[in-house]
Amino acid sequence: MDTSQSLIIAHRGESVLLPENTIAGCQSALNSGATGLEVDIRMCASGELVLFHDKTLIRHFNKYKPICLCSWNELKKLNYTSQNSTKNFGIVLLKDFLEEFKNTVPLILDVKTLCGRHIRIVKALIRMLEKLNMIDQIWVSAFDPIILTILKKLRPNIRTGFLFSRFTLLYQSLDMMLNSDSWHAHYN
Repeated sequence: MDTSQSLIIAHRGESVLLPENTIAGCQSALNSGATGLEVDIRMCASGELVLFHDKTLIRHFNKYKPICLCSWNELKKLNYTSQNSTKNFGIVLLKDFLEEFKNTVPLILDVKTLCGRHIRIVKALIRMLEKLNMIDQIWVSAFDPIILTILKKLRPNIRTGFLFSRFTLLYQSLDMMLNSDSWHAHYN
């Protein structure tokens, strides 16, 4: 996959007209001119990787429960509401997202962690990317340097991006140890 050209990366897909981190939202972003997609991934209690940004369900579903304590059976029953669509949109499995956009555009997977599952989430992600033969299409990014360190140790050829919100000596020093392939600066 050629990434030498500038890309227009849709952050969480089209998240104004459709719910963020959904296949429909990502397809809408591509239809609007995006040339790459960024989504957030978390591991739920039953071990599945899902597309979801927040630590808890509060913002989208008015439930104060961490994603890492919810099973996939519980999560798949939830539906986002959208002011711009009469369709129901549920939380998406990473596997379904990857299968939908395989061999299309560059994908950035922003790994979010909670509940100390660093090794478990990285191993599950590597297994999935290898099984789907998608290593070359993916960039894995994270604010958490532990995620990127484990990932590079287990699979050095996966491209990584170190996310940071402030340009400080701490982040520069951390990056030297991470050996990340790129910096993904927070928008502000």
